[in-house]
Amino acid sequence: MVKRHEQRSTIAWEFIENTIRDKGEKFILIIDEAHRGTKGKAAQSEQMGIMQRFLRGYEYTDEQGVNVKMSSMPIIIGMSATIKRFNALVDNCDNLMKQPVVEVTPKELRESGLIKQTIELHIPEVPNFVEMSYLVDAAKEWKRKCQHWEAYKEHEPEVDVKPILIVQVQNAKKNKVSDTDLEECLKQIMQSTNMNFKDGEVVHAFDSDKTLTLNGVNVQYKNPAEIDADERIKIVFFKDALSFGWDCPRSEAMMSFRVANDDTYIAQLLGRMVRTPLHKKIETDDTLNDVHLFLPNFNKDNAEAIVEKFKEDGGVASEVKVNSKETQELTAEGMLPCGIERAEILKAINEAHLLSYPIPKNGVSNYVTALFKLCFLLTREGIYDHAIKDVKVEIAERIHAYVKELQSTGKYVDTIKEIDNYVDNNREAQYDVVLQGQPRTIKRVFYDLDRWYDFADTLIGKCGVNNAYMLKVDEEYDDREIRCQIIAFTKDVHEMQQLGKYCEYRFNNLVDDYRDKINERGESVRNEFKRILHNEVDVVPHDLQLPDVINVSKPDGCTAYTDHLYCNEEGNALLKLNPWEEKTLMEERKDPNFVCWVRNLSKREEFLCIQYERNGKLLPMFPDFIIVKKNGSGYQFDILEPHRADLDDNLYKAKGLVRYSQRMPKLKRCEMIRIEETAAGDRFLRLNTTRISVQNDVINATNEHTLNTLFQ
Repeated sequence: MVKRHEQRSTIAWEFIENTIRDKGEKFILIIDEAHRGTKGKAAQSEQMGIMQRFLRGYEYTDEQGVNVKMSSMPIIIGMSATIKRFNALVDNCDNLMKQPVVEVTPKELRESGLIKQTIELHIPEVPNFVEMSYLVDAAKEWKRKCQHWEAYKEHEPEVDVKPILIVQVQNAKKNKVSDTDLEECLKQIMQSTNMNFKDGEVVHAFDSDKTLTLNGVNVQYKNPAEIDADERIKIVFFKDALSFGWDCPRSEAMMSFRVANDDTYIAQLLGRMVRTPLHKKIETDDTLNDVHLFLPNFNKDNAEAIVEKFKEDGGVASEVKVNSKETQELTAEGMLPCGIERAEILKAINEAHLLSYPIPKNGVSNYVTALFKLCFLLTREGIYDHAIKDVKVEIAERIHAYVKELQSTGKYVDTIKEIDNYVDNNREAQYDVVLQGQPRTIKRVFYDLDRWYDFADTLIGKCGVNNAYMLKVDEEYDDREIRCQIIAFTKDVHEMQQLGKYCEYRFNNLVDDYRDKINERGESVRNEFKRILHNEVDVVPHDLQLPDVINVSKPDGCTAYTDHLYCNEEGNALLKLNPWEEKTLMEERKDPNFVCWVRNLSKREEFLCIQYERNGKLLPMFPDFIIVKKNGSGYQFDILEPHRADLDDNLYKAKGLVRYSQRMPKLKRCEMIRIEETAAGDRFLRLNTTRISVQNDVINATNEHTLNTLFQ
């Protein structure tokens, strides 16, 4: 590519230069892993790295005496998880104009569902440990994931994820295949999982294609690139081959017998394990959103330091935990003490249309984009067949009304002339190039009208509104005038503000009208709907859908609760409540209609979130309890928030509860609770925001003192 010979008269640098001249500013170079190749200060040296040549330009005389020149690329997009080195190189290139960095935060990447939410590293705390016991734990974790993915098929019957256990063994010494006892490894896996394996279910990715026989199983060589697609594979043995450039989203647990403390090596291991098999977060089962790495020969202190370095550099977007506190898996299964099945209560809650808001991100509301995404969902699912068409026609009508208003007020001619002059800044460029060894002259004209029209189309959704408008008026105006009309509309601040209000109104109405039908379509459609709400708008709620399975920490000093909605295999939930919460729960249990309770977990989007406003900023609130009670032939769900009076957020949160209650007229109790200690015992003071009189008083309250008088 870079050397001239009989079959190649034009080398890479020359045809890149010709393309730069021909395509101009439409020629874009995208550099993945842009932090690589950035070292070195040479500016016009033959030793300059390839990427630096793209940034700085490049000129030299080749071995045949031909002067070779390549200009710097017109537009360069550098992509990297650790972009600092690339940015530093750009800053040192005087010929480049740097644009603002577009940063995708680790939180945003986790929320996208493309990577696992959590990576759990298991590393010995003490030097005396049984190495093989870590393999046993890894095998048990892998089997647990197999069982959970099988259960997940109840929600998504078409999904069939086959998890893989990855086992990294030591390199070979002398004539051995590996210094790790492979026979013993497979034996431990089989015993700890109570499983036998067939040929093809256990493979290796060593540096030899030789078939091994382990415990009667023929373990064949498998090219790493082919592992993910082969659903028969359950166990993979490897040395180093999987650490670099390999991707297998089905890998759900890994055990490593290797000794390694190098940060790059650990990063490679983490990178192999973080992809999600369905490219989305699993809402119904927390277990399927994490991955476990068992690393008995890694140094704990070094690993923790490396993890902290990753967090600082943004190198790993998943949350990485080293020997995190013991967790417990709780499911909504089994019988409650009152004699009702937990699954029945979970189903009732998820069908009750309790509204839950996204955790506010502030400043991301884009109702134009949100409206079209929702319309595409409604149309695709057959819920509202003409949603896209209707919205495009309605927005096109707004543009038409704008043009007619300009004409009726005598402003049309001047407005279109101004736009026409504004975009009529065409420029012609002439380039002398060499194509296939022959000199040629190429002329190219750059049209600003095309660029501005494309930008205007983006502002109105880039979903065909421009075409809908052209169909409406194509007999009245020529193509250029229609384009100028659309550009003029998008440059009018008032019109764009009104368009935003229309899109918000239309979006909210569609959400209210079709929320129930969307929820009937199953988990994948519900999740897509939630992503539209979470990614584009801050203030539109979705129906609460509690998961089937949750993973929570097992805190010190916890209490075993038998009447919680979620429980372990023994029927207990090991949780820790503060004194106010414990007293509130004891008070609720006195009601003969009490069924069970839910500890509403904070900062978890699958649990109940209520928004409140403070100093112009939306903030999330997770009320402590959802209390379930019998109500005739059905159930009543009460939302309770025990809250100390000395906190400075009482008034803001009380108003948030009021606004939530106003959206939920069927809610009987939504209370902020205080407890006073008196000589006669504890006295409960309640502020039930479902009551109209309380709502008016709270909304009109201007300070904490006024709020305090409202508690009864």
